[in-house]
Amino acid sequence: MKELFRKRRHFVLYGVFGVLTTAVNYAVYFCVYAIPGTHGTTVPNVLAWIGAVLFAYATNRRWVFDSKASGARARAVELAKFSGSRLFSLGVETVLLYVLVDRLGYSNLLIKILLSVVIVVMNYVLSRFWVFTHE
Repeated sequence: MKELFRKRRHFVLYGVFGVLTTAVNYAVYFCVYAIPGTHGTTVPNVLAWIGAVLFAYATNRRWVFDSKASGARARAVELAKFSGSRLFSLGVETVLLYVLVDRLGYSNLLIKILLSVVIVVMNYVLSRFWVFTHE
């Protein structure tokens, strides 16, 4: 078991912190949504996305990809790349949801689940080979 974890460490930790990131997203969303005077879902969703991205960046940087970036500039570039990659995947998911569900009429639940798999893989690849490159 130890050997399997050592070989697949990135995948296992990425999965664990992915679940925790989702929990952060939901916690921030529902806490902000519950604030009296908050109208609609846009502000809670944006704040939840920001909180989740910051949490994911911190955990991915430290425990998943062992980033060696040091100094304020290097970390700022890394955070910008991470946030940009997450914005990109959010855009891809949004466009595909619109086309496949809203325009073509496929099942919302089915497409959301399938796209979640695609987006998780996309985020992993972008993080592994573009954001945390150990330059």
